Amino acid sequence: MKKYYLYMAGVLVIAIAVVIGAWGVFHDKLPEAVQVTSEAAELEVVRQASDIVARRMDILSKSLFVGIFIIQLTALIVGASVVFSIKDENSSAALKLKKLENADVFMDLPLYVGLFGTVSAFIIMAFNPSTSRLIAYSSTLVGIITSVVMRTSMIFPLRQKLLSEADKNK
Repeated sequence: MKKYYLYMAGVLVIAIAVVIGAWGVFHDKLPEAVQVTSEAAELEVVRQASDIVARRMDILSKSLFVGIFIIQLTALIVGASVVFSIKDENSSAALKLKKLENADVFMDLPLYVGLFGTVSAFIIMAFNPSTSRLIAYSSTLVGIITSVVMRTSMIFPLRQKLLSEADKNK
């Protein structure tokens, strides 16, 4: 059980580092959301309105970006807790294998979160095209990577161990 908490603490530290790093990289470097190219841009009122919209879109985009990574972290923690609870059970290897098959939906959860982030970013794209593309691609990429890491580092080794145990018990 201590190993489980140590694993979760490590994941939490890595996720916080990614979010802080992303915030540092993208802070004040995102392109303006609205570019007015007509003669009306010379008017002070139009410029101020454009700046306000740009700042609000930047805040919305950054919030979505950070929120998706937090949801991805939550999906990772939920998936890991399900796998570790199955691993720590005192039941037969065959029953654990069946429960592990049933828990596959938790391994797909990061993919669903990535898809949610992509769709949300495309909705925001009407207002802030450059940043939204970045959010859409990174959300999908992080979802795929998280799901693959969960399947290869948690599910595959446990499934191999349980299959060996089930074979020995026959």
